[in-house]
Amino acid sequence: MKHDFIDKYSDSDSFLHRLDPRAKILSVIIIIIAIVSEPRGELAAFPFYFALVLGLAILSNLPPAFIFTRCLQASPFIIAAAVFYPVSFLLGGEGSLSRALPAGETDAVIAVTASILLKAYAAVILLTVLISTTGFHRMLWAMRRLKAPKSVCVVSGLMYRYIFLLIDELHRTNRARESRTPGRLRVSPFRVYGNQAAVVFIRGWERAEKVYAAMVSRGFTGDFPEGRAGRLRAAHIIYAVIILLPFIAARFFV
Repeated sequence: MKHDFIDKYSDSDSFLHRLDPRAKILSVIIIIIAIVSEPRGELAAFPFYFALVLGLAILSNLPPAFIFTRCLQASPFIIAAAVFYPVSFLLGGEGSLSRALPAGETDAVIAVTASILLKAYAAVILLTVLISTTGFHRMLWAMRRLKAPKSVCVVSGLMYRYIFLLIDELHRTNRARESRTPGRLRVSPFRVYGNQAAVVFIRGWERAEKVYAAMVSRGFTGDFPEGRAGRLRAAHIIYAVIILLPFIAARFFV
């Protein structure tokens, strides 16, 4: 069974798909640093940031609904992080946000909260574009070429491969449970789903051991081969710089 929820649309074709993954990773890191380093509460540059970020999303040919879904999935964590900022003032005062803040600073707190939301959503969109235009194996290859820690790359590669085993087992146990208990459950759902989770873990563990034994028998020594070490072309560097310049200009001149 094939699962592509991590690097979905990575096999599509666009300008960003054809860009070297090392150039993309470095560009996204620098762009996120530029956006995140925006002074707290300063919102003037964010219309430019989001115009540029959405422009990259359009160049990637990703479906807007897919990007929107990724933002929705991250929303609980983003909103919680943003809400904690004004709540900290609320809890630190006398029971009222207006009392917890000095006069005239309520707007500043709202602006900081908004900047947290905007920075987080911009980062989510950028990372979605990066991952969805680059196969996960190419991401790991680029990270190794950029001197990322070997252990991080190996563990990420193993997680990427073995998480699908758990998903397959979850689908199999779901079919088995639904065939044995059609309709409404007559016992506690916590007990049923708890038992199912235990079965998924045990079966996934057993399958993972078999897969790992097969890998070792084929010469796996704890590291994945890097494959062909392609050159980072000058054209890719130029394209990456062209992408970076508007963000840097917005950071320092807006």
